[in-house]
Amino acid sequence: MGYSLLEHAADLKIKVWGKNLLELFQDAASALYSVSADSPLPKPTQKSQKIKLEVEGKDQETLLVNFLNELLYLSDVENQGYQVIKLELKNNKLKAELLPYPLPPLKFEVKSATYHNLKIQKTKQGYEAVIVFDI
Repeated sequence: MGYSLLEHAADLKIKVWGKNLLELFQDAASALYSVSADSPLPKPTQKSQKIKLEVEGKDQETLLVNFLNELLYLSDVENQGYQVIKLELKNNKLKAELLPYPLPPLKFEVKSATYHNLKIQKTKQGYEAVIVFDI
């Protein structure tokens, strides 16, 4: 499970992997916040209220983009980051439980996840995807 940064001319390109699809989605969300933060991400506080999020997509790739873009929207509106604490995936619908935390200063703003060359692939170790973000 994890992620790595890849070179891209103008945008942010990240390779994400996980033992299963849920781990892939969770690591993609973590990567989204980690790479743009100017300092280590804070932990949610005990006062943090769980937030429930549901997204749909016609396929796994669309679902991943919709999930990441919904996180970006929430972060922009609420000025918070989100730690994924629970995910359920069924019939191209994703249900997530999130814990908010104060968003640290950012090195750059991520505008959106894109479909550019996006493909979730099954590997011997699980799943992987390369995601390009518009910054």
